[in-house]
Amino acid sequence: MLLFYVKLVLHKENSNLALGMVMTIVVFTAVGSVPVISHCMVKYGKRESLLGICIMLGGTFMLAALLPPSMMVMYVLAVFMGVGSVGSQIIPDAMLADIIDYDELHTGERNEGLYT
Repeated sequence: MLLFYVKLVLHKENSNLALGMVMTIVVFTAVGSVPVISHCMVKYGKRESLLGICIMLGGTFMLAALLPPSMMVMYVLAVFMGVGSVGSQIIPDAMLADIIDYDELHTGERNEGLYT
């Protein structure tokens, strides 16, 4: 969808270059945000960190829907896409591990397959 947005809404002739720039920003932001998200999970808790990321992304993308389309807006949104993609991958997996450990504490059996 991003390729069509760049090509048809922003009217960029070289849409692959613009898409490559956005994906580069997303990847670097994703890699750079892992330590920050891990620190937030330890300091504030996993549930609160995931909720904070969801609220941040929801507010950002609702605000972006009201802004006129431009490449600068798309580059800023790429930063938030990187943080959101990492947050939605590492926090639920960490929560699942806690659930499996909690179940083992109560039942005395390890049942990972039941949860995954």
